[in-house]
Amino acid sequence: MFKVLLLILLFPILSVSSFKAQAVELEPFETDYCTMFIDGNWQHCCLEHDLRYWIGGDKADQFASDLKLKACVKEEAGVLWANTIYHAVRLGHYSPIKNKYKWSWGWSEREEFSKLSALEKQTVIKEIHRSTLDPKVVRRFIWENNLEAAQN
Repeated sequence: MFKVLLLILLFPILSVSSFKAQAVELEPFETDYCTMFIDGNWQHCCLEHDLRYWIGGDKADQFASDLKLKACVKEEAGVLWANTIYHAVRLGHYSPIKNKYKWSWGWSEREEFSKLSALEKQTVIKEIHRSTLDPKVVRRFIWENNLEAAQN
């Protein structure tokens, strides 16, 4: 009897939380490239970094995103610029001055540091295809971020 009563009491809570997980909304992608920094010949590096910040993920994803930015800028402009941008981004996480483009900014309601669900990945794919980005950039982003499995 106790189990039945417990289920009756918990059903509304479980229903609401499962509905919330299904309601996935993602803002359209936009970029300002190298936020609050000059856009050198590494602008495409900042675009890809902005894409990863748009969709978010867990803390490891954020760290990997920042390292990818550093590697890309190093390839385009050298170690000095790469280290400068990388450290500025990492310090920016602690800044009291926040802008729209924080980690996982594209989601209307989502836990900031958690892995993307299959439904969220499908939403990313659908929304990124709606963007005005070059289709080559879109395909590479989907592939590099292991989103292709969600296309099925």
